[in-house]
Amino acid sequence: MAKKRGHDNRSWAERLRARNLRMTCCRRGLLEVLDEADVPLTVEALAAAVNGLHEDHGHDLSTLYRNVETLQTAGIVRRIELGDGSARYELDEGHNHYVRCVKCGRMDAVGQCDLTKLVRQVERRLGYAVTGHHLHLTGLCRRCRR
Repeated sequence: MAKKRGHDNRSWAERLRARNLRMTCCRRGLLEVLDEADVPLTVEALAAAVNGLHEDHGHDLSTLYRNVETLQTAGIVRRIELGDGSARYELDEGHNHYVRCVKCGRMDAVGQCDLTKLVRQVERRLGYAVTGHHLHLTGLCRRCRR
């Protein structure tokens, strides 16, 4: 499987070791799948992909959930909520936003996010020191609009 973001098992193993965690077969599979993914994935989608990587190493959902939670706590994986009741996960790198079709569920990465002006307005008007934000867009994709 080609590395989309240029990661390798050694760099992930080092990140895990720095957090007193081991690189297990399950974690390796999760990281490989997330490295290839264009959009955040549910644990069910991760399970199908991870178990498809290594047919001799099937992992049950509870094991995958525990490992995703461990990777999230370690700051390697980020949980994404897109307003449809399903948690999704992606590698915790950079700042990403997505648009989700409310009819078919298709997701696409939005790309750049420039909320600087809005953040400054909120800070001035309401007195907050904004430390981050989450943005999810919904709508109808091209196919569903036809």
